[in-house]
Amino acid sequence: MKVLLWSAKCAVSVGLMIWLLHRVDLADLVEHLRNISWAMLVLAPALMTLQAVISGERWRQVMISIGVALPLGWLVRVHWVGAFINLLVPGAVGGDAYRMWRVHKRDVPLATAINGVMLERIVTVLSLTMMVSALLPLLVPDVPGQWGFRGLALVGVAGIGGLMLLDRTPLTFRQWRIVRGFAALAEDTRRLFLSPRRLFLPMAWSFIGNANLALCAFALAHGLGATLTILDALVLVPPVVLITSLPISISGWGTRELAMVTALGLVGVPSDIALSTSILYGLCSLLTSLPGGLLWLLSERRKSEAVAPGL
Repeated sequence: MKVLLWSAKCAVSVGLMIWLLHRVDLADLVEHLRNISWAMLVLAPALMTLQAVISGERWRQVMISIGVALPLGWLVRVHWVGAFINLLVPGAVGGDAYRMWRVHKRDVPLATAINGVMLERIVTVLSLTMMVSALLPLLVPDVPGQWGFRGLALVGVAGIGGLMLLDRTPLTFRQWRIVRGFAALAEDTRRLFLSPRRLFLPMAWSFIGNANLALCAFALAHGLGATLTILDALVLVPPVVLITSLPISISGWGTRELAMVTALGLVGVPSDIALSTSILYGLCSLLTSLPGGLLWLLSERRKSEAVAPGL
């Protein structure tokens, strides 16, 4: 089943990339890539690297909201390693599982470790849907599918409400571990989302992260010669990030390019520049995740050195 699912995702990524490449002039695309501004080519990876710190702080604030305080530097390193693992394992499951395991190894209850990562993911997606639903109609009032984004936001809110009720089960079922896990998730969800004080900082850092990714795309598009404003990027890139997060392709390849070409096309950015922007954006994400592999190796080496004296 896993092989079939991975094959389907691969087919989506490859199929969309081939279709998009056939729709643009490859000579123009290559020319744009060759003439990109070096300043923007340096700025974009720097912003993408900064995203690791922003994501770590967002995760830290979520953990604080459910009663666990962890060092920011350690969380950033773990998040970075998780991003590297996601390069090796299709989807975000591998990286998230690693993050849960590392938090649990710091004497945090497993249920709390799992809930922290899950809630951080939920906050991220919720902030994206809210940002898209609020800003996209302001720039492009008649954009197709805007009600779909609003509907997705409502579904997200309803889903969060459903999570809060997971512990409303008969006591006879509490003997099952999975039911107790759902109950803990419901409690932590209420602690986060029913407290404006606890929710404010995780949401704020989520919006900052969304804006940072939009600025990364803006830097690349601007470096390629696109007539794109920062406001355009802040409005149009979050929908691309949201669509890319759907688990229907390999690391977002293909779906991101289609969404980027469509979104930037709304403000007159040529398809070849938009496609070049998306490809470079994906490469920046890939390259800035690679240091996580080095951090992983260093952490494993420290563990082996710590064990060695006792052998």
